[in-house]
Amino acid sequence: MNQYYIYRLEHGLTTAEQRAADQRIGELAAALADLRGALALSLDRGLGALKALGRVNRTRKEASAAAAALVGH
Repeated sequence: MNQYYIYRLEHGLTTAEQRAADQRIGELAAALADLRGALALSLDRGLGALKALGRVNRTRKEASAAAAALVGH
């Protein structure tokens, strides 16, 4: 292993390097939060569409049953 890398392992990051690393971690956390929010919104829309389909099918079945009851009556 190179002497420079051994020194770096022993002494850690400089203040400027630590600030830069913290900045990158903060940007990554913000990007992940945005992604999580977009995914949640997408899933919510998808589930809403599925619920709407279920309501349409149920309404059609109820309408058909009511029409059959009227005709059979």
